[in-house]
Amino acid sequence: DREAIAFLDAWDGSFVEEAKGPVLYEALLSELTRRTWDELALPGEERRLATPNTMLLVRLFDVPTSVWWDDRSTADVTETRDAIVHASLRAAWEGVRSRRGNDPQAWRWGAVRQANIRHLLQLPGFGRDSLPMRSGPGTLSPNDGRGLAGASWRFVVEMGESVTAWGTYPGGQSGNPVSSRYADRIELWRKGELAPLRLPHNAAELTGDALSSALVLTPDAGGAR
Repeated sequence: DREAIAFLDAWDGSFVEEAKGPVLYEALLSELTRRTWDELALPGEERRLATPNTMLLVRLFDVPTSVWWDDRSTADVTETRDAIVHASLRAAWEGVRSRRGNDPQAWRWGAVRQANIRHLLQLPGFGRDSLPMRSGPGTLSPNDGRGLAGASWRFVVEMGESVTAWGTYPGGQSGNPVSSRYADRIELWRKGELAPLRLPHNAAELTGDALSSALVLTPDAGGAR
């Protein structure tokens, strides 16, 4: 347990791909949630009818003898906060070592928290799967952990005489799968970064690097047939 505590103490709290601490932190939070709110599970199951949010769990730490800490599966013992935290930490540490290997220095958050960007029609081969994410519970880049839900379009606007904006989304500027721009926004989105957005008032303002190609539509001189 001391090794697990020291491991978490060394973590700087970031959820970047190479981080090791969040691998244990997420497992610990899962164990704490399961053991604390066991009273809300269906009889004979671990599936809960409802799960209070993490902030309520944090507030419960101020009441170390709350009845919520008690594990209902141990009828002859009344657990307190410290007992549940201790059991959760041990279970999380052993569980992660079993799943990810005995060497904690080889753990990577990017191998745990990933995203799958699927084609709108769910066409195989047209999406991007198993993308390592900089995200975590309670962060500005939430992710459900299963890779199928999270923040998509990200947008920041600075208002003023002239509007300045930055944004990105998990896709690309082209819907053509053979285009180099089919998935050109995904890496930016995956890293949690934003790109400046162009807000031209007219076509003449799109020049230089802002203009990659132009489509000219010429009406038929003979009219519609």
